[in-house]
Amino acid sequence: FAVEIHTRLFDKRNNLVDLKNTEKLEKIYVFNKQTSANYNIYNFQINDFGYSQVNYSYRSLYDHFLLSKNEISNNSNDIVKERFKKRYLLIARRLGIDYYFKYKLEKDVIGSIRFRLKKKFKVYNNFDKLFFRIKVIITNLPKQIFILIKNKKYRKYLYKKIIAR
Repeated sequence: FAVEIHTRLFDKRNNLVDLKNTEKLEKIYVFNKQTSANYNIYNFQINDFGYSQVNYSYRSLYDHFLLSKNEISNNSNDIVKERFKKRYLLIARRLGIDYYFKYKLEKDVIGSIRFRLKKKFKVYNNFDKLFFRIKVIITNLPKQIFILIKNKKYRKYLYKKIIAR
């Protein structure tokens, strides 16, 4: 298995998860189950581009289910409005997973339409993936060029990577 070490949860949106919600297990502090469940959603939606691609991961959905199945919620009438959670839960519903119908969601018309089109039409799904890849390249290219100019170690790394082919 792989272990990923992170110094922060998200690049820009550090206010989404309350890092103070911890509990002590034996001798270490860990996020409580609700914070872990929220982090699971945000990690997939942001870091794994689930939100942008209107995509899903059965592993992430199952992890969320395990973390939140015993959740005692006083606010079961609250409507989920936060865009990352809303889309995550909407997709789980569209997949027909009964557990996720307990959540009340604000509408996500664009996410709903894109998800249905991607599931129904392979051509649309491929176009959507291509559009996303192009968007990522265009977004990241200026940063990569800046690093290439400024960072000698990065230039050496790229040189070795290209020569190794």
